[in-house]
Amino acid sequence: MVRYSEGYKPYVITKRITWQLPYERMYKCNTDGAYRGNPRPSSNGFSVRNGTRDVVFSMAEEIGISTNIVAEARAIVEGLLYCVQRQLHPFIIETNSLVMKKIIEGKWDIPWNIGKEVKKIKEIKENYNVIFQHVLREGNTVADFLANLVFYFADYSEGSKLGSNGIRRYLITLMIAWFRVSHEAATAICSWY
Repeated sequence: MVRYSEGYKPYVITKRITWQLPYERMYKCNTDGAYRGNPRPSSNGFSVRNGTRDVVFSMAEEIGISTNIVAEARAIVEGLLYCVQRQLHPFIIETNSLVMKKIIEGKWDIPWNIGKEVKKIKEIKENYNVIFQHVLREGNTVADFLANLVFYFADYSEGSKLGSNGIRRYLITLMIAWFRVSHEAATAICSWY
């Protein structure tokens, strides 16, 4: 056994994960739910972009005390409703929740607490040209950022606003995520706040 392990060389496989453009004349809606415990304060967010990478619309909202699956389901419903109301179809819904994708496809049973949301998702899917795709978290960073944005402005353990520390954390995260500034540079820039 020792001789075998001495000659062992593991194979390392790397994979680059990025957001992919939708097909020509299509829209893509990335959705994500965020939560701070299960059940705890939750939020959802989505971002709609067109085939030229332009952001059409982005939104994040607090949904109160809920579970992770409810946050993910509500994010998908909100993204679907926005695209349908604005007639942005055909479109692709991307979620990093493999559970939600399997539920929508009918491969897994529907949990009781998201029955209403799944019914709405399936109604829209039947009436519009919608493609549901799973994407790894790294390919869903904008929706993830939006969904988590809600938590930078509130301290849920005390139910009060965070003030300057929360805003400073938000600005640092924004600079790192959107402007690709290093953490040190972002911290230095935000030291004035």
